[in-house]
Amino acid sequence: MATTATKKKAGVPKAAAATKRTNGDMAKAATAAPSRNGNGKHNGRPVAEVLGTINKTGQPKLGKGGLESLVVEHLKAHPKAEVTPSELGNKLNRSSGAVGNALERLVKAGKASRTSDRPRRYRHKASKAARQAKKA
Repeated sequence: MATTATKKKAGVPKAAAATKRTNGDMAKAATAAPSRNGNGKHNGRPVAEVLGTINKTGQPKLGKGGLESLVVEHLKAHPKAEVTPSELGNKLNRSSGAVGNALERLVKAGKASRTSDRPRRYRHKASKAARQAKKA
């Protein structure tokens, strides 16, 4: 029987491993990103993405309370629909965890109501004036 020996690749340096002392700082320093060049791109990414105005999906980043307003708009547009955070996250192309947190804040604020605990489902909560106007 012949045994196969493994050969080391010549000229390929091994990456620095993270230890308690270095925390991978050596690896970070070795792979520093190149500076912005004259063609308007930085390390292959558009300038707008580098500056933080676009997220990974290509949509603009939302400011404070931006996700809550998107969720409220969707719930108002579909007042009788019950949605889960993952369904709504897929429709809005946002994180289901972030959408779930926004829905919980809206429940505390009285703008939405939780209709089911397992699975968590939410619905738009109309104001008393709007409900009375519908009845009349």
